[in-house]
Amino acid sequence: MMMSRFLPAAAIAALLVVSASPVPAPPTDGSAAKAPVVAEQDFLVKAQRYFDGSPGDKARYEPLLKSFKDWAAMMKRKEGCFVTGATLSRGESESSDLQLYAAIQNSAGKAIARIELDCVVYTPGRTIPWAANTVTIPVSGGIEHGELKRQTAMLDKNEQQWKAAFDALEQEGNLRLDCHVTRAFDKDGSLIGFFNPTSADHDQLREFENKIGYEGDQLAKSGRRELKYTAESITRKFGALK
Repeated sequence: MMMSRFLPAAAIAALLVVSASPVPAPPTDGSAAKAPVVAEQDFLVKAQRYFDGSPGDKARYEPLLKSFKDWAAMMKRKEGCFVTGATLSRGESESSDLQLYAAIQNSAGKAIARIELDCVVYTPGRTIPWAANTVTIPVSGGIEHGELKRQTAMLDKNEQQWKAAFDALEQEGNLRLDCHVTRAFDKDGSLIGFFNPTSADHDQLREFENKIGYEGDQLAKSGRRELKYTAESITRKFGALK
């Protein structure tokens, strides 16, 4: 774990812990293998009927549904791109930089030239995080399939969200950092994978379900940030068990 050399020892000891896990595994019990077909057919049939009657919404929602379907298929193959470790640090003066260090593991099948990270700085037990931003990092030399590579990003502490995190690093002794890859792109800028969908992605999926009258899934409540679908729910909905 990398730390800024400007931080006092006490701050380093209680700095940022990463919640970073690989792509969640799909359900493995026998009963779960039968239900997805019905759930998928119900959802996709309703979706197609909605698009037939409201073609204007197809361009808005169809890419989202394809991204979730591709993500569910990758979960089945246990492919993905994820953060294995990350820290956030600052210097001791107001003019210091705010730096994000992240180790990225690529098992997505293609070389990665650019990644998007969903980063949240929070104090356990507090409902509202100090910062919740997406960070885009161009990767010099790329990250080949199977490679683990460390990246550094300089964050704009004048941006309100990051300023709050910058200040919190000085005064809070129990900060945590969640850092996940949300999307990755190849050298031509094409999307390689849709990983760990953001809160906005989950909200848009729920919005679409409401439009088509689909009530097949229940959201899983996060203890810290928001409501999201479970990996099992997405797997069932988009048929990755086929």
